[in-house]
Amino acid sequence: MFSKFFPKEAQKYGESEVFHSKSRVISYGPGVMLREEIFPAGTLLPRHEHYHEQISYIAYGKIKCTLADGSEMILGEGEAAYFGPNEPHTLEMLEDTSVIDAFTPIRIDHLEGAVFYGKK
Repeated sequence: MFSKFFPKEAQKYGESEVFHSKSRVISYGPGVMLREEIFPAGTLLPRHEHYHEQISYIAYGKIKCTLADGSEMILGEGEAAYFGPNEPHTLEMLEDTSVIDAFTPIRIDHLEGAVFYGKK
């Protein structure tokens, strides 16, 4: 059995030197992870993909999502998107934005305050 509690004070933010964003792992278990990343307006996450399934919820702000086929969607506060495994996507922050991501399986590279693009 895996039970673990994640009090707010234990959720430490890491910072990206590349995108000036900060992130924290909110909670995780053996097969799922919940994580927040806060990006400044103008941040561009270039086309990337990963074998994880990802659900992204916009807590505040606005982003433009571009998929491999060139289709685009603008997401704002309270909206969400699903990215399947190995589905290329590009993200552009149109405003200061907080994204809550759920990943399965967990992102080992995001544990302990690591940020996807850049160093702790």
